[in-house]
Amino acid sequence: MRSYDPFGEASDHTSLIDRYGVVLAFEVFEHHVEPLRLVDTLARLIDGNGAILFSTLFVPQSNLRDDIGQWWYCMPRNGHVSFYTASALSLLASVNGLEAATFSEGLHLLYRREFPDWARHVNHTLLH
Repeated sequence: MRSYDPFGEASDHTSLIDRYGVVLAFEVFEHHVEPLRLVDTLARLIDGNGAILFSTLFVPQSNLRDDIGQWWYCMPRNGHVSFYTASALSLLASVNGLEAATFSEGLHLLYRREFPDWARHVNHTLLH
């Protein structure tokens, strides 16, 4: 297992040249100001059948209708600047040649080609 944090002093920058079966990105998507670039960067790190497993909350439908600015996840003190719906996640995936699935409102998967065998036993929804 290798780790990379662009803001961490002890990050292993050589980890960016290898390819991986699974890339984990927890507490990343909601803090990144360029989601398309983020997914492109992460997609370059996965091998042919690889996947990106990440966390971020979907915006609740009630906040989409009423006022996203009142959603606790959107408050300025959180440092969250990007917010997602299932449709937005699906679009981010497709633009980068990936498929999208969700395990819950806060745990998601982007993958190439076929849904990974290691994740099949977990209840999930494919996003289109």
